[in-house]
Amino acid sequence: MGDVALAFLDDIRKYLIYWSPSVVGVLVGGFLVQRYWVRKANESALIEYLTKELNDLVDETLEYWSLDCSGSKEGVGERRDQARMLEQQIKGAIKNLSTVLEAYGDRYCARFSFLGLRIGQTVDFAKLMCEVNDACTGGQFESAKRPPDGARFLSIINTTHRVRWKLLKRRV
Repeated sequence: MGDVALAFLDDIRKYLIYWSPSVVGVLVGGFLVQRYWVRKANESALIEYLTKELNDLVDETLEYWSLDCSGSKEGVGERRDQARMLEQQIKGAIKNLSTVLEAYGDRYCARFSFLGLRIGQTVDFAKLMCEVNDACTGGQFESAKRPPDGARFLSIINTTHRVRWKLLKRRV
């Protein structure tokens, strides 16, 4: 009975020696592929959040610049109060987007070098957010007697679309 057990263990050993590198390779490869796709899924979720925040910023800014706070027409005080509230929301949204885009750029857009090859792609979100800030808060922003500014709409939409394009370009 001892010879049968030794022969059986010898057969198992031969089988394990033959198949174990393949099994380990499949497990390690599966782990690495899973990590890659989880990272891409997290990046896509963050991009979706950022594009939603950009859309909200555009809506608030366009509403702000369409308010007529000039003159002594009826309801100007109410529009000025609404404008003051929108001013704070716009500044807060720009600060939030700048901070989250900076963190996004550091985590997902960092350029690194491997054996002399430059891998990755950097995006200067700080410069883009400066343009968005100028478009959204330029001119007579926070002026008490400000007329509506319809010409600003196009610059707001163009600058936010540039940021959105840079984000969606990296999305899976």
